[in-house]
Amino acid sequence: SLEGDRWRYLRKLEQPYFTPRVSEGYLPAASEITRAELDDLHERCAAPLTLHGLEIHARLNTRLILALFFGREEPPHTRAEITRRIVDGEDTIAWRSKFPWRSATGWLNGRNLRARGHRAFFQRYADALEASPVASDPSRLVGALCRMRADSSAPPYSHELLRNELIVHLGASTETQGVAEGWCMYLLSRHPRVLERLRAEVDEVAGSEPVGAQHLASLPYALQVIRETLRLFPTAYGVVRDCVEPVEICGYRARPRQVFFIALPGLHRTPRFWADADAFRPERFREDRLPQIDRHLYMPFGAGRHVCIGQHLALPAMTMAMAQLAQRFEWSFEDTEVKWKGRATLKPRGDFLVTVSRRTA
Repeated sequence: SLEGDRWRYLRKLEQPYFTPRVSEGYLPAASEITRAELDDLHERCAAPLTLHGLEIHARLNTRLILALFFGREEPPHTRAEITRRIVDGEDTIAWRSKFPWRSATGWLNGRNLRARGHRAFFQRYADALEASPVASDPSRLVGALCRMRADSSAPPYSHELLRNELIVHLGASTETQGVAEGWCMYLLSRHPRVLERLRAEVDEVAGSEPVGAQHLASLPYALQVIRETLRLFPTAYGVVRDCVEPVEICGYRARPRQVFFIALPGLHRTPRFWADADAFRPERFREDRLPQIDRHLYMPFGAGRHVCIGQHLALPAMTMAMAQLAQRFEWSFEDTEVKWKGRATLKPRGDFLVTVSRRTA
């Protein structure tokens, strides 16, 4: 991870590609990509199809990131391999971080060898990107990353920076946005009245027309569903802060260099701050109620200068994806009482199998 001057330079370099206005400009393309990915799913589920509940969204978000920021529309088998490597790599990082000795024992169970293979694969992919015309495209994030090597004012970075940023953005999308969409599917299956209301809104706004970027402003309930999902299951589930001076909080004394871990599931479900805190109630995020929600009590994208750089794209993209799913599909989960586990993100425990079929009414 980067800190100090290197983090500040890179953040400044990438920020123009994630502003609210620029993010809004991505939405028409994101709509078409989402529709194309769900067209593939629609073909696959002529008969009810059972698959892992995160698979749909990992594949979709890999496709989005490659197209929007790296200018690549890869064939299905390449996207599938990229998704598989990102998911396995993130899982290995989480597995290693649980105990300090696992960086060594990973050589015994094959994880370290797989991780080495993933790094080599993405280095080759990054080298191909840098040698392609998209590397000089100023409208793409990849273009900015490739041009920075010619900037004499840039701090020193590893030659693997492009590879690392490719992995970071793919991982952030599949492991945060994609997992959140999986949780949203699960919550909607558990709350059929919410799903019915969401479908009614989508049908009224879009009719038989595919949901697109032009419909988002008229889908307030769909956005409320996403925000409430992120309250109950904040996929980036912890905010970490370093103690820089002695302080006492609620009788606990902290010293400099100690680390605070703020567990967002606890914060987002505290009855003191949230009425009926464990209930799935999207209407609590109605536009007229948003001013009543303290920004330090709801932090699904983090807070401060390290706040998620992609939040302005993530919210509308998730809203659009779930609206299109509700418009076109039915689904049910085999396990109706799914627990969560902390990994790189807040993931479902167990198989998380969902059966998807085409919507008939």
